[in-house]
Amino acid sequence: MAGQSQVLEMIAQGAILPAVLASIAQLVESQGQDLYCSFALVDEDGQRLHLGAAPSFPERYWEEIGSISVAPATGPCGAAVYWKASIIADDIRTDFRWPHLREVALNYGLRACWSTPILSMEGQPLATFAIYHPYPRRPTQHHGYLISQATHLARVAIEKHRAEVKAQRAAQALEDANNVLELRVAERTRELSALVGRLHQEINERKQAEAALRQSEATNRALIAAIPDMLIRTRNDGTYLNILGRDRFTVHNNEQFLENTNVYDSLPPQLAQARMQHIHNALETGEVQRYEQRFNTNGQVQDEEVRVVVSGEDEVLIIVRDITNLKQVENALYQSEVRNRALINALPDLMIRMSRDGVYLDFIPAKSFRHILGGLDVIGKKVFDVLPPALAQQRMEYVEKALQTGETQVYEHQFLVAGELQAEETRIAVCGEDEVLVIVRDISDRKRVEEKERQKALALEQALRELQLTQTQLIQTEKMSSLGQLVAGVAHEINNPVNFIYGNIVYMNDYVDNLLKLVSYYQQSYPQPAPLVANYLKDIDFGFLQEDLPKTLTSMKVGADRIRQIVLSLRNFSRLEESAMKPVDIHEGLDSTLLILQHRFRPQFTLTGIQLVKEYAELPKVECLAGQINQVFMNILVNALDALDEAYERSVDQPAIHPGEVRIRTEVSRDGWVAIRIADNGPGMSEEIRSHIFDPFYTTKPVGKGTGLGLSISYQIIVEKHKGTLHCVSIPEQGTEFIIEIPICATAS
Repeated sequence: MAGQSQVLEMIAQGAILPAVLASIAQLVESQGQDLYCSFALVDEDGQRLHLGAAPSFPERYWEEIGSISVAPATGPCGAAVYWKASIIADDIRTDFRWPHLREVALNYGLRACWSTPILSMEGQPLATFAIYHPYPRRPTQHHGYLISQATHLARVAIEKHRAEVKAQRAAQALEDANNVLELRVAERTRELSALVGRLHQEINERKQAEAALRQSEATNRALIAAIPDMLIRTRNDGTYLNILGRDRFTVHNNEQFLENTNVYDSLPPQLAQARMQHIHNALETGEVQRYEQRFNTNGQVQDEEVRVVVSGEDEVLIIVRDITNLKQVENALYQSEVRNRALINALPDLMIRMSRDGVYLDFIPAKSFRHILGGLDVIGKKVFDVLPPALAQQRMEYVEKALQTGETQVYEHQFLVAGELQAEETRIAVCGEDEVLVIVRDISDRKRVEEKERQKALALEQALRELQLTQTQLIQTEKMSSLGQLVAGVAHEINNPVNFIYGNIVYMNDYVDNLLKLVSYYQQSYPQPAPLVANYLKDIDFGFLQEDLPKTLTSMKVGADRIRQIVLSLRNFSRLEESAMKPVDIHEGLDSTLLILQHRFRPQFTLTGIQLVKEYAELPKVECLAGQINQVFMNILVNALDALDEAYERSVDQPAIHPGEVRIRTEVSRDGWVAIRIADNGPGMSEEIRSHIFDPFYTTKPVGKGTGLGLSISYQIIVEKHKGTLHCVSIPEQGTEFIIEIPICATAS
């Protein structure tokens, strides 16, 4: 269909989808008379259709039509998507699928509609392509060809458009996720700054409280009661009535720590008994009960300060403060203001303070992700004792680099934690003369998003590659069609005069025999001819003429017969009239191709020529596209002959011990399949070259001698069109063999 290249160029250049669809519709309309084309796109939920392009329709027509439901009786377009099959309404007036839209179509002079669904590579409806006609009629074979080409081009454009839309959405989602992450980072930084401020404040208040304790016991109670972390209102039997602030730190038994549960449900027996004893003491004395408790949570030691204050006749208010970090800060916070400042400026998920020689000085575990160290007690141990050797060596190299340059070092690494791949970003900042602060952040989610985006980019690249292959195939098909027409035309023009010559040679041979017999009878009747006749017989050497003339006529007959065979082979090779699958004699196609290439087997570059060995098995007729199968035979045989000629040219100073040979073997390879093996004893090829021979435009031939399309087109013909296989086996300096396998019955495959 003329204009396809222009449409493909629009798709490749990123034209908007309505413009591409409008161009396809106008292209189809230009190929016939009174044709009106439209595209209707399927919504993402697959329930309705809306206008994609209809360049020749009035705008009011589609305003009256509106969106179309996907159902069996909502017009041919809705039915085509519903059934995933072409719907032919040869007369809209009588077609049952137009209960609501019939009058609208008739008012605009439309009487026939042929709607074809456009399916994705996975078989899902993308759109419909409809051709309308002002008179009742059915589509012709030409219309079918136009519909096939239009839907193919539209499918490429729509899938490319959908892929671009998905990529844009994914990019926007990634950008939104990054913005959210930045906000969370800023919020976490503010929380950390506030936490450090509160720690300073609590330390100062505790010192003031200890100093004031000697002055006033009442002031001390008020100060302690005013600094709660978690508040639990509890009855005298240990039942929890209200729980406030539980989300600010880790609870020993989180699943059992709920309202209306008991102290014994959420704490170990020993701690629960102590808690109840302090509750009773507070109720009996009316005084605030204060004590500290320690327990292990997920393998980590946690310290808490507990205050019990009477809040009713049979109720107490339990104030629990997590003092684990406070105790750690009491031991480490005052050692270095530089370390404290590094802790404030960094966003730690996992924080480790290390010495220059790799000893863990402080370790603050991550709460947001699992780490390779788990719950190990690493304080005082070296990095090589707790990390795998490769990770430990990498960590120490960056530690040394940070200490030498004074700059923060950032690197990424991956490892398995509980059988799951985890990615981490590690920052190493100097926080002392021979100490560094190591901050580890979990970036597994970001890596997964990046991998998904990379996969989507690869999918888009694959779609573009398929589009380029389609364009290449269209160009090659046009070229082979022109060549086939030329060959068929030449064969037809030669066939008539050759038949005339061939048919008259028989009569000519009879006439010459009769004339020679007549002369013989004259010689018998007049053994002594007149001098004039005798001299003429001598001049023309009648004896030689009488002997050679029948031989000459026989040679002419052999030559004419040879020309007839060549013409028949040319017609068999072109197969212009066979554009559909039909049973074909594979051997006939091979012989036709070999007859065309017979001059390549004769002595040219080599002294002995190229030997042809045919090992034909008894094959049934194979259902295939004969012209395209012959094209595959031609491409493979030409490559084999080129390889043998090239090998002879390279070894002209040292003639080959074995002459060039092409071997063709056919067989029934398995149930319902035939195999054609074409082998040569040429120079073969390396594995690197063999892995690329079916790639488009890949060639090892000199510039101007090969296009790199022959084997690529052959692979598409065998694999995609005939659902067969095409393999190449090659050993350097030993030869190459191509193995073609196709099903005998195309419908069975």
